[in-house]
Amino acid sequence: PNACNLCHLDETLEWATQTLNEWYGQPLVELDEDERLIAAAILWVMKGDAVQRTILGWHMGWDAAQEASGHTWMAPYLAQLLTDPYSAPRQVAYRSMVTLPGFQYFEYDYIASTPEREGKANEAMERWIRAGGPERFGAHLLIDEDARIDIDVWARLLAERDHRPLRIIE
Repeated sequence: PNACNLCHLDETLEWATQTLNEWYGQPLVELDEDERLIAAAILWVMKGDAVQRTILGWHMGWDAAQEASGHTWMAPYLAQLLTDPYSAPRQVAYRSMVTLPGFQYFEYDYIASTPEREGKANEAMERWIRAGGPERFGAHLLIDEDARIDIDVWARLLAERDHRPLRIIE
């Protein structure tokens, strides 16, 4: 993950490369379709490795990133991380989740059984929907103005997740 997209979580890698080109004369980077059209944070949360998922989960709870990116669109991605196979992304996602409006009293145990964690992720999604959805939306966030998630792209990104075994020293 790069510094620009760790604060501007709602922006694409195309936005980052164009901004760096315009502001600092950096050469444009060749990007694939997802990198041009989907927010980088979403790509890293959905299909990155365990370390990337942990880093992005933390940044979704960071005040500066929430201010720069908005924050009400983040709950579905943090809910996804609550079911991560690794405990570090789960714990970090929970810490970020409780910083979002409507989640201050959300309870979750990152070492609970898989069915319990999945139930809490579903509960988080229900809370997000009841809260009225995101203040920011668009194809780059995979969320439309009615808080509907593009399930086809969501599922494709999850299917492309980097599952290589990693040891995260906590």
